[in-house]
Amino acid sequence: MKPIVLVVALTALGTLPCAAQTSQASSDSGIISGTVKGADGSIITSGLITASRIHEFVSLHRHDPTAATVVIGLDGSFRFPSLVAGMYRICTQTSDPWISPCEWGDEVATRVSLSAGQASANVTMVLDKGALVTVRVDDPGQFFAATTAKAGPGLLIGVGTDSFVFRRAALLSQDAGGKTYQVLIPFDRKTRISVASPMYQLANASGSLLAASRGNAIPVFVQSGQPPPTVTLKIIGRVSP
Repeated sequence: MKPIVLVVALTALGTLPCAAQTSQASSDSGIISGTVKGADGSIITSGLITASRIHEFVSLHRHDPTAATVVIGLDGSFRFPSLVAGMYRICTQTSDPWISPCEWGDEVATRVSLSAGQASANVTMVLDKGALVTVRVDDPGQFFAATTAKAGPGLLIGVGTDSFVFRRAALLSQDAGGKTYQVLIPFDRKTRISVASPMYQLANASGSLLAASRGNAIPVFVQSGQPPPTVTLKIIGRVSP
């Protein structure tokens, strides 16, 4: 997967001796702003962007602003309100198919420093596109229809990210023959889609049974420029109590 790129331009109003920064950090603040765009040069015109201060062993005042979330503008721009000096992690929440740099890739690349006495930091975030993999669950026996809402979720499909966040696949459509899901993964990266069900007995496209309640890791690799595959599963029965 292509690396996430953060380009940071700093405007300094002065520097403080290291010994003085511990007591001074809480009283200094600055602005983090910038733009969000795709690696293909396109402007990302919607979504949210969050700045969260990484914990440091310095004394802060109780009401010092250390986190903020703002909406990405139609021109791809964003501007956080004034934040206390420190190291910040910048994360995006955008619509498909853009990969979140805080979930996939090098975490260090998402960090931006706002030093004591620094007026502003300007950031250009460049996001990679991901592959939307379709997971089709065929249900010839109409087991989905026979499941009551009180039974809870009987099927879990998703992917674990680099940051140990589990992202569930989105339900794309449902028909008499089953359900279709979609999950976003990086291109050019060996990834495993997790499938688990304590309720349904599942089989893969070749007819091999999947483990009943344990998670099943289905390997998927999508090369850049190639269409994502469709992972096909079938419900062949219910799990015996």
